[in-house]
Amino acid sequence: MEARRFGSLVTGMAVLEKLAAAPKGASVTALARLLELDKGYLHRLLRTLERLGYVEQSPTTKLFHTTVKFVTLASVILQNLDVLEAAPPVMRRLLGASGESVHLARRIKTGGVYIAQELPSAGERVEIEIGSQPELHCAASGKALLAFLDEAEIRALVSEPFPRHTHRTISSLDDLVGDLKAARARGYALDDEECEADIRCLAAPIFDAIGRAVASIGVSGPTSRLTLRRVPTLGSLVAGAAEEISLKIGGEFPLVLSAAGDTTTARFSQASP
Repeated sequence: MEARRFGSLVTGMAVLEKLAAAPKGASVTALARLLELDKGYLHRLLRTLERLGYVEQSPTTKLFHTTVKFVTLASVILQNLDVLEAAPPVMRRLLGASGESVHLARRIKTGGVYIAQELPSAGERVEIEIGSQPELHCAASGKALLAFLDEAEIRALVSEPFPRHTHRTISSLDDLVGDLKAARARGYALDDEECEADIRCLAAPIFDAIGRAVASIGVSGPTSRLTLRRVPTLGSLVAGAAEEISLKIGGEFPLVLSAAGDTTTARFSQASP
C-alpha cells in the first residue's frame, strides 16, 4: 500500500514513526521500501522535515534520525496534562469499587494539599477539607507522597517531634522511614488509625513523566468496614487507580504489588472490590 496517496501529512507522520523506531537511523532506500514510497518524493519529504528540525542526516553514514525536538514537544504536551483533570473519572470508579471515601492530594513544596474528593452517598464517610494538608507522618496521602523520596529528602520535609493523635501514631523519624520503606515494597501507604481512632486509610502515589510523585490517591473508611482483611484488596485497587492516573498524565508507574508470593503490577481495571 503506497503511503503517499493519503497525503503529505500522513506520509510524514509515517516516516517519523519509522525513524523513531530505528535507533541507529534509516536510509532513504530502506524507508522507501518499508513505506512503499517513491525515493525522490521521500527524499524531498525528509528535507522538509529536516528544515523543520524533526529529522537530521548523519554526515558520515548518511542515515536519517529523529531529533530531540520531539522531546521538547512531548515536554510541552505533558506539562499541560493535569492531575485534577485526569483523576475525577478514576476517583468515581474507585469509589464504586471500594465503597469508601476517595481523596486526591497534590504534592507541594512543603508536602501535600488535598485538591479533590469523592464521597459515598450513604453510610459513614470520611470527609476532608479541600485545601488542607495531609500530615506527612501519619496520613496515608502524605506518606504516599514521601514514599519514593530518598531519605535525605524525607528528613528535609519532616522533623521530630511528631504530633501524636492516637496510640498508633508514628512517633520517630526512624520509624517513619521504616514505614515508608514498607509502603514502597507493597505499593501503597497505610494509615492504621494513626491520624484518628477507628479510621483506616490507604493511598498510592501518582507519578509524572520523570518518575516524581506529584500527587496521591487514597481511600478512607471506618475500621468496622475497612478491615485489615480488606487492606490488600483495597491496596491493589488504590495502586491501580494511581497507575491509571499516572498514565493519563504521561507518567511512569513503577510500583509492583505482591500477591500470593508473586510480584505483579497493580491493574485497576482488573482488580476486584
